[in-house]
Amino acid sequence: MNYTRRQFLGTTAAAVIVGGMKAQGTVIGANNRIRVCTIGFNGQGSSHIKDILAMKGEAEYVALCDVDANVRAKGAALVKAAQGKEPKLYKDMRDAMQDKDIDAVTIATPNHWHSLAAVWACQAGKDVYVEKPISHNIYEGRQVVAAAAKFGRIVQHGTQSRSNGTLIRDIKLMHDGFIGKIVESRGYVYKNGNRASIGHGQAGPVPENLDWSLWQGPAKERAFLVNKDRKKPGLLSTTIGTISGNTATGRSATKGCTRWTSPAGATTAACRPACTARVDASVWTTTGRPRTRRRRPFPMRMVRS
Repeated sequence: MNYTRRQFLGTTAAAVIVGGMKAQGTVIGANNRIRVCTIGFNGQGSSHIKDILAMKGEAEYVALCDVDANVRAKGAALVKAAQGKEPKLYKDMRDAMQDKDIDAVTIATPNHWHSLAAVWACQAGKDVYVEKPISHNIYEGRQVVAAAAKFGRIVQHGTQSRSNGTLIRDIKLMHDGFIGKIVESRGYVYKNGNRASIGHGQAGPVPENLDWSLWQGPAKERAFLVNKDRKKPGLLSTTIGTISGNTATGRSATKGCTRWTSPAGATTAACRPACTARVDASVWTTTGRPRTRRRRPFPMRMVRS
């Protein structure tokens, strides 16, 4: 299928990476295709896979990464059916970051992983599409921006409608004073049928297919909770949200991904709790820790330009 530029870039937000890399003349894989890895795809990430697989002449999957073995297997089968061969599979994103065959990553992990995963990807020389929210606070978001600038990477944040021509026009009109001085703004969201109770959790065994430690990542460590009321794998907490594999709904269990700076490729066990190694001493400094209540020795350090 031949795409016009508008169709190509409009197919998926993740396609911005592909178009941007070609526009700046990035050296890419065989047959001039962008080599992609999606990190976390038991929810929104599955749409990344579907859309990018449709861009056969422009991009190809060389790897997939997810903390759930069952999810990895399903993703591998999907990619093999579309491309004729299975992608490499990774459980730990740090291993995927070190894969030189990957040009770009799309990140659709639980929210608390977004900032740190994006920074790590920039450090590893990958271009990035990261789902919303990009961060839990301004500090973390600025570190992603700083990492993109420092390493010269393309980073696209998946906030809908920012590239919509009509909304761009309307925002400009408001900035130009078309409707006068704005003193108050109210937003309304009407959603029916998708806001049922998340159920109730009780401590239970972690499914064998799930690496619960990696799923939590930089979030505060918690016991795995089994959902008593619905047939779901578990709950992140009784007041937060349900999880399915590596996706979460409801509020995130952490206010920021600011505790992991373990070396790429290191095992989770090796990084808790004594490891104080930095990903890259030239990038991470010992300043700028925004909260003192965090307990793990893996803060997100300020990225220096």
